[in-house]
Amino acid sequence: MVVRFIEQYPAIQAASRDPRIKKVMDRDRLLRVSDDDMSKCEDFVDTMRVLYTSTLAVSADRSATAGQILPILDKLRAKFEVKDEDSAFKKATKEKEETNKELRLFLEEATALDPRFKGKSQDEAVWTRLENEAVALFAGDK
Repeated sequence: MVVRFIEQYPAIQAASRDPRIKKVMDRDRLLRVSDDDMSKCEDFVDTMRVLYTSTLAVSADRSATAGQILPILDKLRAKFEVKDEDSAFKKATKEKEETNKELRLFLEEATALDPRFKGKSQDEAVWTRLENEAVALFAGDK
């Protein structure tokens, strides 16, 4: 919706300057959007576009799995990292919450076991945890 507004904004501005708009009140309402507001809209769309594509990636699969989530989270984490050149608005938009440790471990293991991500570099600690868990299950410890 914000993307459509940004696309249509020049037409809205041109229409607001049309002398056929007789009511000053209507013209004033149309002119209230400042360049700063447009800049914030563009920053917002740029920052949030990755969330849209991530949602599409997960929802496009017929059977989305937990193994898909960690690579997507890593991409999101990289995209939402605050940079020096970011505006104050963009920095505020990018502030994030850290995921809890147990969830992170689960997602790492699910990604390591997902055949779609075979060959992607996984931390050796993930494989060690999985091996220890498999040995414990096989030995009947759990």
